[in-house]
Amino acid sequence: MRPLMVIDLDVVTVHLWKGSQAEEAEAFIEKVESRYFKVIVPYTLIELAKKWRYIELKKKVIEFYRKNATKISAEDVKEKLEGFRINDKELALSLVARGIKEEDAALVIIASLFKADYLVTFNRKHLRNKERPICEVLNDFSLPEIKIRTPQELLKEAQNEN
Repeated sequence: MRPLMVIDLDVVTVHLWKGSQAEEAEAFIEKVESRYFKVIVPYTLIELAKKWRYIELKKKVIEFYRKNATKISAEDVKEKLEGFRINDKELALSLVARGIKEEDAALVIIASLFKADYLVTFNRKHLRNKERPICEVLNDFSLPEIKIRTPQELLKEAQNEN
């Protein structure tokens, strides 16, 4: 079974803009495009990208998610929250209280609610380095823990499994 994941915008933009971690992003995105991984994306992430002023980047990011991810609507999220009997505002506030930015908290919640195997990001400061406190909050709300990995870490794990 293909690993299920949420991919943060930073991974896609580094791949497209050839940023400082472009090589790492490139190898990971190739795996995604070959359907090695299954990707979900909250529609709110696409809406965020639509607001960007860099038109060419915006188009490419939206196209990447359109081709490679299953979209998660607000209604899908609402149904999951009701199923878990979770107050999303309280959950988000608990994550923010642990130093997680609000937009990152949304990714964490989506990854957990939809039982993603991984949340993939280059964001070490607000996400990757806070995996333990994030999982503690998720446990407090009886939600599944998540694994937060950089593309390079995930590629190494995938290689070790083969």
